[in-house]
Amino acid sequence: VIFMAIKGVRACRAKFKIDSSCSKMRLTCLPTKMNYINCGGGDRMVVKTGQRGRRYCNYERPQFSGSPVLPDTNPVFHTSYINLFLVAPSRRSRARCKIRCVRPIT
Repeated sequence: VIFMAIKGVRACRAKFKIDSSCSKMRLTCLPTKMNYINCGGGDRMVVKTGQRGRRYCNYERPQFSGSPVLPDTNPVFHTSYINLFLVAPSRRSRARCKIRCVRPIT
């Protein structure tokens, strides 16, 4: 599943629930310069799993193998659901993320 918020979007929210055929899912986002979270303009991207939430700014985001430059940018894994929020009052932020099953039930 692909989550995509383009320039001009004010708010976007998605809740990804795990399917019965999967026991673990992974969230990763593209790290390109096109996908930028303008936190200085009041924008924010939040990924929440269970009670834990993580806010991402600027070029930070959960990447496939993590960033060697930015801390805490490893993929997000969960066994039940992942909530993804993008609030962009400046209308300048963009995000493109992918949710994928990484441990199918056989």
